[in-house]
Amino acid sequence: MRSTMPRPSFVTSRGPSPVRGFIAAMGCPSLWRGQGPLSPPQVRRARIRHSHPVSRVLPGHPNPAPPADRSVIRPGGDTGGVHARSAVVDLYGDHLPEHGWWAPVAGVVALASCCGVQPAATRTAVSRLVRQGWLRAERRGEARGYAATSLARERLAAAHRRIYAEQPPPWDGRWHLVVVDGNGDRRRRDRVAASLGYLGYARLGGATWVSPWVSTELGPALSAHGASWTGWTASPHHDPAALTAGLWDLTGLGAAYRDFARRLPAPASVAALGPAAAFPVRTALVHEWRKFLFRDPALPVEVLPPDWPGQAVRQQFLQVAEALRPASASFVAGVLDGAVKSPGTPAEAAT
Repeated sequence: MRSTMPRPSFVTSRGPSPVRGFIAAMGCPSLWRGQGPLSPPQVRRARIRHSHPVSRVLPGHPNPAPPADRSVIRPGGDTGGVHARSAVVDLYGDHLPEHGWWAPVAGVVALASCCGVQPAATRTAVSRLVRQGWLRAERRGEARGYAATSLARERLAAAHRRIYAEQPPPWDGRWHLVVVDGNGDRRRRDRVAASLGYLGYARLGGATWVSPWVSTELGPALSAHGASWTGWTASPHHDPAALTAGLWDLTGLGAAYRDFARRLPAPASVAALGPAAAFPVRTALVHEWRKFLFRDPALPVEVLPPDWPGQAVRQQFLQVAEALRPASASFVAGVLDGAVKSPGTPAEAAT
């Protein structure tokens, strides 16, 4: 038995929240659970689905389907709605490592405001993240702020690596099978299933889950739920591509990748944006891309169809994200610096 790999992050109010799934892996309420069982060699299709509507998990935030013609991002800066928790976690994971994982309160509020989040909602999100062990209060000089905890840094850094990975790691042809203790009430079982789905596992049948990768986060995630487990690696006797097609909805996932690609702007169209425009646009872009982390466990190329669009779309995403990065990083640095110098004027720091 060995153990390595995957997943976190963030979302708009128009779809499943990767932040919620990411936090579920730390022992918090879940969005996802598996459906099965599967019985080789006659593999039945199983899909990861919502265990309950997003509006139930996030009260007051319904989950309408986005219009078919809505762009992922628009060069003019229209990013759509972003949930407060998502905006804060996204900021810490994508921008604050280079600032010592700390930001003044005024800076966090100002930057979230640039993404359409009201100050009161941002402060509430920060307070909840403190209670959940993601942030801790820390004053630096005259500025009151919050730093990411060591656990949050570890999770966010792992997420950052996965989001910006050029391609999946090499695969040795073996699968990680995990049998999880099925005891507990339904809420606990749903949380366990949410964590497994977030970490890239699909339900093979009953309490057995499988992934092409071994996750180093598996033990801590299941321990947080009080769940015991046993795992080992093995090679299937039948076609691994058929196993993959039965475990993951490749048709739907491929269609989602193609739709994402159709809505992406050209890198040149966003490279000329100024800092204040680039930051919310890049935030929306990364929010949308991170949704794939909860549907695709970076499946090895060996088990995917020949015309699989995932890798090509990943390269397009990386190009657009890189085109936006310098201006976006400059804007964040300027706002944080202004908030430290004038801690009582977050609105001015955002302009």
